[in-house]
Amino acid sequence: MHHISSLFNSIELYSNHNSFDIGIDHSTNNLWILNHLNFLDIQSYKIYYKKNTGYRQRESTKYPTRLLRKKFDKTRDLITYLMEKGYDIIYCEILFTNNWRFKLGTYVDMHFYTNSTQERNQLIIKLFSLQGSIVKNEVINELQTNIAYITDLEGKFKAISSLILPDEFWSEEDVDNWKKTTSLY
Repeated sequence: MHHISSLFNSIELYSNHNSFDIGIDHSTNNLWILNHLNFLDIQSYKIYYKKNTGYRQRESTKYPTRLLRKKFDKTRDLITYLMEKGYDIIYCEILFTNNWRFKLGTYVDMHFYTNSTQERNQLIIKLFSLQGSIVKNEVINELQTNIAYITDLEGKFKAISSLILPDEFWSEEDVDNWKKTTSLY
């Protein structure tokens, strides 16, 4: 039995103040969300996929992982192509011409990298509007970095725990200090 859930289930702001991770179940099935960024042109991308012919595919059939070599300049064209093909996306990273980046996480999250805190907040507001949530800029600015928050349909955030987790923008020294002071290690 399945329960009702919202499109996005968590958010974590990164320590560079320009980037964030948004929790979404079946992230590869929800790449259509990038169609809402169709105003952005693509500079480059790296997408690894496996062919999937669905229920007609035999269990013993194993397709190799391949790199998508076809070139796309427009976000909408890339998303349309991927939706039409029977691909299981293994890895996806896109660099847009305005220097925003997108990375597909491991099954349950998407990573967005913008150029400023203002752009980050505008993108968060836009994404949450897809699920009908009204998120205000002031609420986003109150969130602490490196703490995971769960979200609800009203656009409210609640910290999962007070544990601060390192992100990719932390220096090795900061990570080492974090390991020394955290009881997890």
